[in-house]
Amino acid sequence: MKKVHLAVRSASREHVQSLIREALEPGFKSMAQGLFRSQVESMFDHALQAELAEHLGRTTYERNGQGPWRNGSKTVALPSPMGALSVEKPVLRKGGFRSSLLSLLRDGMDQAIEVICQRTWLRGLSTRAVASEMRQLTGAKLSASDISEMTDKLLPSIDQWRQQPIVPVRILYLDALYVPVRRGGETSKQAVLVAIGVDDQRMRHFLGWLVGDRETTESWNALLADLKDRGLGRPALVVSDAHKAIRAAVTSQLGVDHQLCVVHKMRAILSQVQRVDQKAFSEDFKAIFWADGKHSARSALANLQQSWAKTYPKLVAKAGDEFEEFTRFFDQPQELWGLCRCSNIIERFNEELRRRLDPARIAVADKSLDKIVHVVATEQQKRWDRQKLPSTHLNRLRKAA
Repeated sequence: MKKVHLAVRSASREHVQSLIREALEPGFKSMAQGLFRSQVESMFDHALQAELAEHLGRTTYERNGQGPWRNGSKTVALPSPMGALSVEKPVLRKGGFRSSLLSLLRDGMDQAIEVICQRTWLRGLSTRAVASEMRQLTGAKLSASDISEMTDKLLPSIDQWRQQPIVPVRILYLDALYVPVRRGGETSKQAVLVAIGVDDQRMRHFLGWLVGDRETTESWNALLADLKDRGLGRPALVVSDAHKAIRAAVTSQLGVDHQLCVVHKMRAILSQVQRVDQKAFSEDFKAIFWADGKHSARSALANLQQSWAKTYPKLVAKAGDEFEEFTRFFDQPQELWGLCRCSNIIERFNEELRRRLDPARIAVADKSLDKIVHVVATEQQKRWDRQKLPSTHLNRLRKAA
């Protein structure tokens, strides 16, 4: 009996799989799309005839002895996300009928196509590529300049976003990435300075960005000054890499504790350790920053120096450099240590931003770069709003160490 049940299940599964394969065949999909399009066209045709009947005050075959009279219909191409639709627009013998419904349909389809163009461009295609694809898919007569105008409609929302106040944050993350930007006929690397915060409930917030020629103290001062004007307040801790410009700007603008990224330091040192010693050295090195307190971290540093000073004297010295700046996270509540120890949160955001920028190769102008950063930040913020970051506990620290 068990074999019979297994045979029935196998046959049923194969039948379902065959149906799915059939449904995914191009011929089947094109037939389904054709049927759906014809239904939509028929629905629009009936709606336009009903609008004309209301305009005339009589149905198709009803007569009242006076005009105007119907004079058939005219085929009109209506661009849409489903492709160009053929709609039969009713015509009167002496004219005088302007379909408000058809105008509404055009506006609605144009808006839908505009949204699709914006989102397609934001996924990495150039304006010329988007225009070409949309011409084939929707039947709309679009050019690269049309796509630019559509995406420019995002600019007012960016200006509005930049004026809104920001929420108070406990931890402020700062980082930058360089992207190629074309200005006129020249292309140069531009620094995109990014700021992200985490509040007391461990919720992430995208705070702002600034595009500058270089990652300088002046550019970081400008970004932090803007954040202060919008209500940044005084975060308990700033987390970043050891870039001199960031450190100088944090000191002058905020004057708060500055945690340097532990992961950056570990990568720089471990990359110079011989492969045969990588595992043992890494465990001793990691024990410093994954300790259960600053006192234990000092003991772990002493152990690293005792075990490896003869083999790697320079690396051991670097491991102990700026010990206070790399262990300020111990002064924060224990459940936040994992968030304060490194700048992974903002680096993950920058990776997502770079993933979006890579297909385009070159951002056309600063405003194009602003549009991309804003949309990526908005999409990330929607994800962040659904989930708070996990807390750190001693048992997790000991396990990680």
